[in-house]
Amino acid sequence: MLTDSDVESLAWEFLQSHYLATAYAGLPLERRLDSFLRRRGLNRVADDGDLSALVLGRVMGYGSPVGAQRYGHTALSVTIVAARRRLASINRSTAPK
Repeated sequence: MLTDSDVESLAWEFLQSHYLATAYAGLPLERRLDSFLRRRGLNRVADDGDLSALVLGRVMGYGSPVGAQRYGHTALSVTIVAARRRLASINRSTAPK
């Protein structure tokens, strides 16, 4: 189980990592986070959808206009918007009809 402090630390470390560089801009945010977690030896977190969603949610929170300004990640907010649109699209396509 991850504590709130663990989630905060992982999200912050991810935001400081090279996975936000333009070289990775074509990859979905979820895949970049998965690679980040696995490279750090956190396969258990990467494999657990609930845990990785917690970290992703925190990262996405930083990607809001307020969070991006506060933490200096203006480029991330564009990535977050794309990820949110993708998640919304997936939710619409899997919603019961």
